[in-house]
Amino acid sequence: LPQVAVLHSEQHLWKTIRTKGLREVPETAIVRGAVHALLECHYGVDILDEWALQQRLREFPAVVVPECYALSQEMVEALKDYVREGGRLLVTGSKTFDRYGAAFLGAASQQVNEKAVFFVPSATGSVALYSGEWRLLTPTRAKPLCRLGKTPLLDDELLPNPAAIINQVERGTVAYIPADVFRDFQNNRYTMTKDFIGSVAHSAFGTLDYRVEAPTAIDVAIRQKGRHIVVHFLNRASGIPNRANCGAVDEIPRVGPIILTVRRKTAPKSIKTAFENSDMSVAFKAGKLTVKLSSVHIHAAVVISDEPTLR
Repeated sequence: LPQVAVLHSEQHLWKTIRTKGLREVPETAIVRGAVHALLECHYGVDILDEWALQQRLREFPAVVVPECYALSQEMVEALKDYVREGGRLLVTGSKTFDRYGAAFLGAASQQVNEKAVFFVPSATGSVALYSGEWRLLTPTRAKPLCRLGKTPLLDDELLPNPAAIINQVERGTVAYIPADVFRDFQNNRYTMTKDFIGSVAHSAFGTLDYRVEAPTAIDVAIRQKGRHIVVHFLNRASGIPNRANCGAVDEIPRVGPIILTVRRKTAPKSIKTAFENSDMSVAFKAGKLTVKLSSVHIHAAVVISDEPTLR
């Protein structure tokens, strides 16, 4: 089931490809960083090239464009129309500002700082975010989500410029982080950077039909088979490696709890777990289905069905 699409622009890929010796090295860090960050925030993620996303754009409640400044103008216009018609878009990267324009993003560009580090807030403090370019913005129509800092302190040496903005464009919303946040996350994988990305994504996407609260190690994949909705939970936690230079582990810890919330008009006819046994509780009230699993070991799924008996 489509939830969040991450654009892997083939146009950007071929225009920014590097040559190392006799090999061509494609740019994948920005897409990898986006996918890992969104998975750790428990979104269901699909990666699509421009040609694929343009055909399916309106199937996705939310779209993320990670620092793709060399994407085609046709894709830019398609994304703008998607937002105007009610879509939810998250764009990152200083260089992408000119592709979408000040009017669409709802902010003016004040200056660009090269190879800069600023601090951005997260749920548990602040974190340094390095970017090849940091674009300092002055909001015009957009709403600032948080402010940049020169130090780790949340109340000292704060800049008037926002770390992220969100703008209402007709029926939809666009959020913008004016730095290479996904490249930084791919290189560093700081938990607080993930939390910052998650807070901006939540502001941009709002409450989607499927929401998961779980430990960071849980990845989510949402599928449909006939009248069954299958929400997969995959545990990526690992134990202690049995050798210093070996990735194999002797024991994988169970993690939990996992809380799945689904917006739907009626209660399902039946619910069960698959692949693993786990204590499960179910509640349905006012259009909201809540399923709680005590833990996941390797791979578990919740199967929600509108058929009275599951096979």
